Amino acid sequence: MFAQPANDNCATAATLLIPCSTPVNGSVAGATQSDTGTTCNSFTSAQARDVWYQFSALSGITYDITVTPSSSFDAVINLRSGPCGNQASVGCADDYYAGYAEDLIFTAPSTGNYFVRVYAFMTTPTDTPSTPTFTICAAPVGINEPQVEVPFSVFPNPSSGNINITINRVINDASLTIYNSLGEKTYADKVTSQGNFSTELAIKEKPGIYFLEIKDKDNRYFQKLIVQERE
Repeated sequence: MFAQPANDNCATAATLLIPCSTPVNGSVAGATQSDTGTTCNSFTSAQARDVWYQFSALSGITYDITVTPSSSFDAVINLRSGPCGNQASVGCADDYYAGYAEDLIFTAPSTGNYFVRVYAFMTTPTDTPSTPTFTICAAPVGINEPQVEVPFSVFPNPSSGNINITINRVINDASLTIYNSLGEKTYADKVTSQGNFSTELAIKEKPGIYFLEIKDKDNRYFQKLIVQERE
């Protein structure tokens, strides 16, 4: 038996500092279910024993919420706005399996407090993860990212048509994702590079600012992509 976490409910949500200098340790051990599981990426957990976090966001700023789970923890992130008890779900992330980090990228439509539910995806109402721990971090995109060389290039950028993506590093079983300014995925695919991978991608998105992400099990890299009006 585990004691109920201090942030078991929305009203006692733990505060995430922005930007995130050090990921915050979390656990769902002893957590109760405060709401049903959110349908995310066509999946719905049979139960959602959740813990809660909150952070202050600025209007128009894009944020990346990252949950890095322990080995048997299949993380689900549910982002909400509004006061406890009268909230709207504004985003979720459930793209990978147990042990893989989940990222939720969104642009705040207004300045204020936002809440984050974290729970483990489970196939039956009585299941629990054998490793209930994780870390969570929230930061503006492009701020507080690791100072490492981005291993891919995008050309042309800005673009009004096709783009060429070149990966100059060995990357195995990675995902290539394009997000719009609301954090919604407009494109997703798998990529593997032995250090000289190049592909052409037809851009069908409307004009605006997008974020292209390449992510493997251990790293994630972002490039801003600007889509212009087509001539």
